[in-house]
Amino acid sequence: MKVLVIGYGHTKNDKRVARTVDVFRQCGLVHYQYWEDSGTKNEEELTNVKNYPLNRNSMKGLGRYGKRFSFDKEILRLVRQKDYDLAYFHFSPALMPVRIFSEAKKRGKIIIYDLHEIMPEQRLPEKASIFRPIMWGILRKQFSLCDGVVFASEDASNYMLRKTGQSVKRFILPNYAYESANGIFQDNRQNEIVVVGGTQRDISISRELVVRLKSKFRIVSIGMKWKMADENIPFLKYEKMMERISRARFTLIAFNSRSDLNYKNDIYSLPHKFYDSLAAGTPVLVAERFVSMRRIVERTGTGLVLNLIEQPNENFAKICYSIDAYDEYLHNLEKYHNDFVWDNSKRESFRDFVEEVCEDNYPS
Repeated sequence: MKVLVIGYGHTKNDKRVARTVDVFRQCGLVHYQYWEDSGTKNEEELTNVKNYPLNRNSMKGLGRYGKRFSFDKEILRLVRQKDYDLAYFHFSPALMPVRIFSEAKKRGKIIIYDLHEIMPEQRLPEKASIFRPIMWGILRKQFSLCDGVVFASEDASNYMLRKTGQSVKRFILPNYAYESANGIFQDNRQNEIVVVGGTQRDISISRELVVRLKSKFRIVSIGMKWKMADENIPFLKYEKMMERISRARFTLIAFNSRSDLNYKNDIYSLPHKFYDSLAAGTPVLVAERFVSMRRIVERTGTGLVLNLIEQPNENFAKICYSIDAYDEYLHNLEKYHNDFVWDNSKRESFRDFVEEVCEDNYPS
């Protein structure tokens, strides 16, 4: 089977995208389009992978939108011209989101769409929310052209399928930690709370609670700048980040991407850093508004679910008392470790899903 993987604006080694490329290259040739950056220019090509690095900034065109149109045309050219059986989209071109799917379908190709986010919510800034119904209409049309869809969480999947009124073969692929992640399940931790996140996100937590926590714990941020942290550590490579997380008492997960704290892309997310923290063997302090993460933490007993906005004294007491049960957290983190990492069983389940989609459309 030959596969065209469209990473669009994701870089070559994006964890989620590279993971799918690795599965597909075991089955045949992969045409792999990704966002070119200086860090991957000199990397060796993988077996069975033809790379198509693109960067919008190097495209012809006047201004941002002219360059974006040229970039999207290059994606369209790959869809039209390359020899493949399956088109696997990790994103869709901003200026031709339906056309790119239609072109693949015209050629009789199988289409699987991997939604890292709830696209109609994510693609528009808050001030442009009036246009959200249009974005949902686009997603509805895209789903109607897809043979399979991959989601990052079941809650996000249910929400998008309900909003679009579509029924499509689906697969839930959370953002698992790397298989190489080795948790440290001993209580030799520093009295630290680690906050890990992206630069585009804020932290929503009561200032009073932070002040109380700083009286007992040192707060360290990794990969972001948070003015309430005692130390801000810049971006770390994966292994170093995991080692640093494993030294902390807790990981705090309280980010918000929009002013609305019930923003669906946040509350239904299962982000990389959530799984990375659990795989590193570090219990998590999760804001209760995170529906999907909350369910996992409560099922596995691997951390605390807290309001974080209200009742700072009560929350502080819960966190302090939880240290008495810390060995139980570590036991559960070790017990459920395989639930948090990308391993052979998950790799095979994903491959089985793709093969089912292909067989449904091209039965032998």
